[in-house]
Amino acid sequence: MSDICVGTPKQVTDNVRSLIDTLADNSWLIIDASLGIPDEVKNGNVPVLTNPARKYGK
Repeated sequence: MSDICVGTPKQVTDNVRSLIDTLADNSWLIIDASLGIPDEVKNGNVPVLTNPARKYGK
């Protein structure tokens, strides 16, 4: 299972930040739940996925 399902909000934020830092040289980076959001996702982790993308992805 992915961090969004079983991870803490800090783990999800750290992973999103790491992806942004790793892929920052690309002209486009799309962060989404391409296959949907699993039922097992902790409710608090959905905004934790999107908020760092907005904050660090500029």
